[in-house]
Amino acid sequence: MARRFAALLISLTIMAIAGWGAAPALAGWRPSSTTTASIAYNQGITFDQARGNFFFDGVSSTTNSGLYRTTSMLALSAANIAVIPATKEGYNHAGDLSFDPVGRRVLLPLECYYPASGGNTCGIGAIGVADPVTLRFLYYVNLDTAQIKKAMWAEISPDGRWIWTSSGTHLLAYAAADVNRKTADRQRAGTIGGIVGKDLGAVLPTSGVTGATFYQDALTRVPRLLLALNRGTYSEVVSYDTSVEDGSPRLLSATPRSQITVARSASNNESEGLAATGAPSALNPLGGVLHWQMLPLFTPTSIYSRILSYLPLPLPPRDGASVQRGQRLRTALSHGLRLTVVCNRRCTVTATATIDGRLARSFGLGSPRANTSPYPVGTGSLGAGAGSRTLTITFRSRARSALGRLRSARLAVNVRSIDALSQRRSIYKLSTTLKR
Repeated sequence: MARRFAALLISLTIMAIAGWGAAPALAGWRPSSTTTASIAYNQGITFDQARGNFFFDGVSSTTNSGLYRTTSMLALSAANIAVIPATKEGYNHAGDLSFDPVGRRVLLPLECYYPASGGNTCGIGAIGVADPVTLRFLYYVNLDTAQIKKAMWAEISPDGRWIWTSSGTHLLAYAAADVNRKTADRQRAGTIGGIVGKDLGAVLPTSGVTGATFYQDALTRVPRLLLALNRGTYSEVVSYDTSVEDGSPRLLSATPRSQITVARSASNNESEGLAATGAPSALNPLGGVLHWQMLPLFTPTSIYSRILSYLPLPLPPRDGASVQRGQRLRTALSHGLRLTVVCNRRCTVTATATIDGRLARSFGLGSPRANTSPYPVGTGSLGAGAGSRTLTITFRSRARSALGRLRSARLAVNVRSIDALSQRRSIYKLSTTLKR
């Protein structure tokens, strides 16, 4: 692990240098780019979809780990090179971290690792919480030692309700609501023990999990838990389809699907964290959707980390809007004009159909003194959701009566989608001619 280089990391300058490369992939993902990054980023990677920031952590000394925030292009914006405070347990190491999109907090899996004293000296794991703006450590919640002896990775579900990790070959899921300051204070006071998670069974092919992330397919929306594994002669990413029924997480299949394999080499010597950044677009960070941290075999000229980026196969449709084909004027007026709207992240959508202002005045719809601005004849909306959805524009009664007299009508349609988390807006301008 990167811990064996701890003494070297203290003096390293934090930097990121973009580069191109390739890594072999199996069904489901294709390699898109390889980026060279700071060696300080050597244990974990996660992404804040709403703000477009990466978070990294890594061993910074023999007694602590660092926490770092960068832009989507890896420009450093904040650093805390010794993020873990002194604790009774002696925590000094943070594994692959996660960003909580609901609670707006950074989650750090904690363990004790002192090689000179035999390794895991405290035999207990915890989830630490840090502020995403200041990177200040806020509190930590210990995990039940009967289930887990150290936390090497943590990944929160897309809905922010469950924090996943593993112990040996067992997958565990902890209620995110249990990781709070009140619980932390009660544990420090000695009134309660470590929190207990849901054990999903011995389903992992190996105990060597180095990182994790959730990815939701743009069409099926099934949350897939992706795990990076150390397999000895190669590294592998596998996935499990997950579900939440009656408020409890479960696996749809106990058998993982292999997604990516990378042969162990001087360039790809050691697997670390995983992060998903959403659907591909012109602004997709690092040119990919799935990002896999990899450490090279360290030499005097390879003191850096690598990020292997991948795009899903098949590619999900891009965000956008279109008028569904084959619609007739009479049907649209009576049952609504149907649009197809695609949002790869949760968004709300509104749409307005208009006709030419002069045509509206000829029907007595607009004021005789009105200018030639487009006249609205119908509206529609969709609540927060993701994937490909149908939006129906309902026409106003006076507009239905007027347009129903035409053999054909040309409509302009303005569609506005708003990202539910970031509040970023996208506007699509469409036009269609409907015949009777």
